[in-house]
Amino acid sequence: MPFGNYLCQKLLEHSSEEQLYAVISKIATSTVELSKNLHGTRVIQKLIDLSYDSPTLIVALSRSFTGHVTELIIVCIYLQ
Repeated sequence: MPFGNYLCQKLLEHSSEEQLYAVISKIATSTVELSKNLHGTRVIQKLIDLSYDSPTLIVALSRSFTGHVTELIIVCIYLQ
């Protein structure tokens, strides 16, 4: 659903740090696939933006990308 990402972003903007951590924990195994999706990538970007001031959230989010950085770089290069 192309517009679902807007709803997700708004929900994230109004979430506490604990709620953001819960979201990151739940989507940890899907973060890479979401990042490759045109609409999902916006939600991941919002999560990164909202996690910036929290070392706990940054570590949790970073772990979900461990081992996939090269894959994401290749996708970015391919899309350009």
